[in-house]
Amino acid sequence: MASTSFLTLGAMRAKLDMSATVSNTGTGQPLTMVSDNGAGVIVVLPCANDTIPDYVGGVSPCQKAIAGSIHPIYPGAPISLGGTVVRGDKLMVSGGQFVKAASGKKAVCCAASDGGAGDIIQAAPIPVVA
Repeated sequence: MASTSFLTLGAMRAKLDMSATVSNTGTGQPLTMVSDNGAGVIVVLPCANDTIPDYVGGVSPCQKAIAGSIHPIYPGAPISLGGTVVRGDKLMVSGGQFVKAASGKKAVCCAASDGGAGDIIQAAPIPVVA
């Protein structure tokens, strides 16, 4: 693993939607919110390709019957890589993980460090010129 120290801002509880094709979520996996009634756990699904995720999986896996932890995407959040990246690469969602963004695709965040497929690194903000 490239990095194992993460800032745990705003950890929340979530369960997988019953329609999910996976049995659980992993740390740093991009997730999309299905519902949040404000009174219980949030319901999520793995994020579709080339979309902006609402959350990433935390250290406790989300399952259909058991709530796990999720985090909003913020600088320092854990993100799971699906390919090789270098620090500063803009990242997008593909295949349930974060990969180097292709030209014209929606970038979610930047890589805070170098990493390879299967690594969990920290997210970094995308630099914007005012």
